[in-house]
Amino acid sequence: MNLKQSLEMTQTMNSVMEQFLQSSIKIMVSERDLLRVPSGPTDTKILQSTDTPSQPTLVIAITNTSQFPIHNVSGQISFQPPSADLDQASLSPSPPTIALTLLTSTRRAIRPPTTSVTAPALFMTPPALTTLVPLTRHTETVRLVPSVLAQFNATVTLRFPSPGTGKALGVEHGFGVYLADQLSKHVHPSSDPVSAPWDTEGSATLTRSYSVGFLREIMCFNPAFGVEAGMWVGLVGAGGNGKTVSLTCLIRSIDLTHSLAECAIYETGPMDAAETGESKLAGRLVMELDVLARVEGGDSEAEGEGA
Repeated sequence: MNLKQSLEMTQTMNSVMEQFLQSSIKIMVSERDLLRVPSGPTDTKILQSTDTPSQPTLVIAITNTSQFPIHNVSGQISFQPPSADLDQASLSPSPPTIALTLLTSTRRAIRPPTTSVTAPALFMTPPALTTLVPLTRHTETVRLVPSVLAQFNATVTLRFPSPGTGKALGVEHGFGVYLADQLSKHVHPSSDPVSAPWDTEGSATLTRSYSVGFLREIMCFNPAFGVEAGMWVGLVGAGGNGKTVSLTCLIRSIDLTHSLAECAIYETGPMDAAETGESKLAGRLVMELDVLARVEGGDSEAEGEGA
């Protein structure tokens, strides 16, 4: 074997090893309550907070499925408002973003499974370098604190050097942080009084029909209780300038098959469109729910719009 052949073989082996290591890293950002259908090992998990307004909790699990350690791994999470929310986000005095507060950082072997132990955090500032141990899962739980109430496109990025060449390698996983993630939800039975939309000055009502199963998940209904006409959900979030904004989702009726529910969604204030732009919050939320309902296979249709 001459020098050229030896060099080509080395380059091929390095390339194969790099691709193998990249494919061996599995990023899981999975979800419990809402918004996305489970799709295997790359779900996104955003847990709802009971705080008012809600500060959702993100659970990120990174697994090294290979039998080789991956050294000097760094992590980053970036957040970018989609174009539909740029106008609203631009009303904030500083660029919109999401701050992270670390809650836990652990790791445990997956084969055989072991008890979790504390591990250095990957996604805090300043970033730490860590080693992904073979057949081990690294899990971080972080609190999300958005600077403005808006949708965000998020990307988890891991970077590490090639063990053979030192070339920078990366693995990415994208997910969404939705308005519904950032709104705390308080479910009320039909026996609780609710303010009608016409009782709130300037409040517009948006009417939609969604599948009962979709509503159960996205509005965090207790699985032990049924869904019935007259139930309503109070939604509370943090608006611009530190203000609290709120909406109501009222279940007006349910069809005979108990599979489709007609809902009225409207703002209950306080709103200040000139300062925060949240006067369009109900419309933005309904647009989001329409898309998510279609993604999850739930029926969604507009039944009317107006006060």
